[in-house]
Amino acid sequence: MQSLASPSDLVELLPRLGRLCPAESTRLFLFENDRISCVAQLQADPATGTASDDDRPEREIEQAVSAGRPAIVEPAIRYLAPASHPLNWLVLPLAGGGVKHGALVLERRELFSGEDLTVMTVYTALLGERMTSAAREAHVDRQQRELEQHLLSQRRLLEINERLLSNVDPAGVLDLIADSLKSLVSYDNLTIYRVDAEAAVLRPVLARDRFAALILSMTLPIDRGITGSVLARGAAECVNDAHRDPRANLIAGTPMEDESLVVVPLRVGGDVVGTLNVGRMGEEGHFSTHEFELVKLFAGQASIALANVEAHRALWARAETDALTGLRNRGAFEQDLEHALGDPRLASVLLLMIDLDDFKLYNDCHGHLAGDRVLRTVGEVIGAVGGAGYRYGGDEFAVIVSNGTATDAATMSRLLAVGMASILHTGETPLTASVGAALFPEVAASKDALVAAADAELYRCKARIDGLRAADPRSN
Repeated sequence: MQSLASPSDLVELLPRLGRLCPAESTRLFLFENDRISCVAQLQADPATGTASDDDRPEREIEQAVSAGRPAIVEPAIRYLAPASHPLNWLVLPLAGGGVKHGALVLERRELFSGEDLTVMTVYTALLGERMTSAAREAHVDRQQRELEQHLLSQRRLLEINERLLSNVDPAGVLDLIADSLKSLVSYDNLTIYRVDAEAAVLRPVLARDRFAALILSMTLPIDRGITGSVLARGAAECVNDAHRDPRANLIAGTPMEDESLVVVPLRVGGDVVGTLNVGRMGEEGHFSTHEFELVKLFAGQASIALANVEAHRALWARAETDALTGLRNRGAFEQDLEHALGDPRLASVLLLMIDLDDFKLYNDCHGHLAGDRVLRTVGEVIGAVGGAGYRYGGDEFAVIVSNGTATDAATMSRLLAVGMASILHTGETPLTASVGAALFPEVAASKDALVAAADAELYRCKARIDGLRAADPRSN
């Protein structure tokens, strides 16, 4: 499928839609500033004419697009004479990754079938995902260009900055900040604090100090001392002979000593998220104006590095999370299970494979939106029973339990049974699931063998039509 980076790319696809679902007219709607409007229209045969705006059920079309659900819209009155047949509409929202882009609206006199709806729903779902992917790629490209321009403007710190941005490990970046600054400005102690606005405190995340263990074990009031003053003003301060400053706040358990201090706010997206505190001991330990400027410049680069780490961490979290249930996804499951089986600290690994019983029937009866709500709640139930929960695919789930036992398997199956049974409304057939359990290394000695063993138990359980009666994980 071609790139969908611009509306013109979509317009070029319109003539091809007739191969999948013939239509007399196809219109492309796109959202702009939260308003949807028609940006292109393709008429298969200009001689046939199209419906006037007054004839089109615009309200029903907009409702379907806003709800994000494909829909067949038929006229209220249908005439017996074939020549008098009014138009029908097939509304196909374009959405992907939680982003609504617009819709394709097909119209023709022949009734649209369920097969037409299914085929075009799959196709437009792919289009929506490609549109979201293209928009995100463009956004990432813009961010990268802005970052490169900023790096060029920081010539004096280029080498350090490149090292900072190349490290996306949170602990590694903090250590790199401390080591890199010392090569620019000598110091005796350094502390990085992170703002916890909800608790109204500063939490130390890195300390290079002979009292580091003590500093890291304590929090500071957000409005106290020289650091609190810097946060309140949002401006860096160089305070030579800080021990004589009336705002000085001595950390409990540390001695009063001659010290000069530079405190610089750390910003992410314009918001102050913490401070970089640099100290030098002794009466001759004053910071020069030049050193103060260097620390401020460096803090700006450190802020970018910390934002970069947060962005990468958020990106990886999104990439490994199932958007519907909030559980980790299949890719994360494969990675985590491999890691758990290779962890020498673990004596055993319990794997539960879970499959909802007759869930397709529930979807067919109640619709996919209702099914999605059930899956979200199932995710909450699985997340609450212990272990690490995953959406394996469709209506299949998995749980990995480090140092798990057969007793854990039975206990968790009972908890799942109670949780599943409470999901649907009173009067509805309770939701059940089949569970297969397997233990490593007792039953299986490899990842694939463990999954296969749990799967085999799951289907033995399902064959008994008991629902949520896990087989003995030691039985293979």
